Amino acid sequence: MPPDDVIVAALEMVLQPVLLLSSIHALSCLSSVFPSLSTSSKSTTARLVGMSMSTLQLLGLLAWSDPLMAIMLGLVALCVAGNMYNVALAAAVLPSLLLVVLSPERRAVVFYPEPMAMRPDMGIWWYLMSEVFRQYQPYFRLILAAHPFLYLPPLAFRVLAGSATSKQHPLPEAFLRLLYLVTASISMLFRPSPILTQQLSLAIALVAWHPDLLTALRPKLLLLSVGLGAPLILAPIMEYLWLDAQSGNANYLYFQTLIWTVFHSLLVLEVTVVLVQHATDRNRVEEGSENRTQRTQKGSNELR
Repeated sequence: MPPDDVIVAALEMVLQPVLLLSSIHALSCLSSVFPSLSTSSKSTTARLVGMSMSTLQLLGLLAWSDPLMAIMLGLVALCVAGNMYNVALAAAVLPSLLLVVLSPERRAVVFYPEPMAMRPDMGIWWYLMSEVFRQYQPYFRLILAAHPFLYLPPLAFRVLAGSATSKQHPLPEAFLRLLYLVTASISMLFRPSPILTQQLSLAIALVAWHPDLLTALRPKLLLLSVGLGAPLILAPIMEYLWLDAQSGNANYLYFQTLIWTVFHSLLVLEVTVVLVQHATDRNRVEEGSENRTQRTQKGSNELR
């Protein structure tokens, strides 16, 4: 590989995780802002417009560099905006979604990735595409590409539905950030060519932004550490035995990618359980507060 290509690839490996985490942080901040502008001051409105413009720019860059991640985060953000009537969030998200949907090149990257671009990595696409007959590859590429979107409706409904007072009060920023991190992790699981730096950066961001996850995942922390660490060490060795030493085959490497995918899925599942538990606890608190308010109002009316 020429030196210029090496530099460009290294910059992409560093800048793409930064862009992804910046977009998630901007979405969570904008999603948690109180959406009602009728009672807001001019300074609050100007701040909201500035946050919306910066989120729009970040999502536009993300849609150009990683359209699958952009459309996954955008769809979840639209669900949040609809649940809270957050017009600013919807206005910041829609242009990036339109960019992916209306651009044939961006749309092809999401729903019809070229098989020639696939090479051995830590994903599950390359081995499956090498085993499938050529005439059936378009069907399997479409099925695998559409697979991550199947998780968005039940996730958004389970997390956002039932929040009776969310239309009057914004959802907590940490809660929304965890929702976007889970969505990004699901997208990373099933993408054609997963970027290892993005997967590692998401795992680090989960721990850095939500240290309480370590307590929730403590019973399975050792298992997840070994299950995620062993494939990272063994995968380069298996790739060397297969491609360089020619003393192995593709199954050696693919077995490590399967272990990585299984334990990565287990990590995402455990974090999703924590997210759903937070949503359930929040709904119970809201219902209890609403019931106390109704009882107080009823008592005051009876006294009158």
